[in-house]
Amino acid sequence: GGYWEFLNVVDNNDRDVFEFRRGKDSRLDNLQFIAYNLSGSFMAWKTPDSQPFTWMNGQWYHLAVTWSELNSPTIYVNGIAYELVPAYNETSWTIKDNSSGTIYLGQRGAYGGSSLKGEIDELRIS
Repeated sequence: GGYWEFLNVVDNNDRDVFEFRRGKDSRLDNLQFIAYNLSGSFMAWKTPDSQPFTWMNGQWYHLAVTWSELNSPTIYVNGIAYELVPAYNETSWTIKDNSSGTIYLGQRGAYGGSSLKGEIDELRIS
């Protein structure tokens, strides 16, 4: 079980702005994207439970996510877009300003935990 954080962005007060992660419990394995608004509420999307993502040990994967305030996110694995469905809370928000925040790779913020069990190579953020 547990989560593997690929990317976690926090504001200058160490409050989450967004997360891109693998979420797994005893039954399901989903790719998830979570965006937090100014009040701390969040909207989350995930790959459908009916289409769990299977990781192969020793296999490299190219992961990408695109998102804007106006459009739901799209997650790509090896160039293939994965359908996303709403998960957890649903709310409206204004994107937090992260101009003075921090980007964490492979862990959830300053708290640690939820560590990525793998390697990251050739990172690009734009």
